[in-house]
Amino acid sequence: MSNNSNVPNWKMPIYAIGAAIGLALGFLTAHLYTQAVEEKHSGIVPQVEAGDVFRLGLAALAFMRQITDLAARGEPER
Repeated sequence: MSNNSNVPNWKMPIYAIGAAIGLALGFLTAHLYTQAVEEKHSGIVPQVEAGDVFRLGLAALAFMRQITDLAARGEPER
């Protein structure tokens, strides 16, 4: 197991960066969605089906899996 005691509070910067990226991506996604609705549907929000939500959820899980796989590329545990 890796000992990170020499780096004080190494998790907080990662949490802060992750939260900032999540906020920015969430805002950008909402903006792009609203722009597309205004352009293609005259501002009337189309009904989102359960299958669409399910596919988005699977894509989000795959994205999170790729991020956690980044940690596996580091140095092996001692």
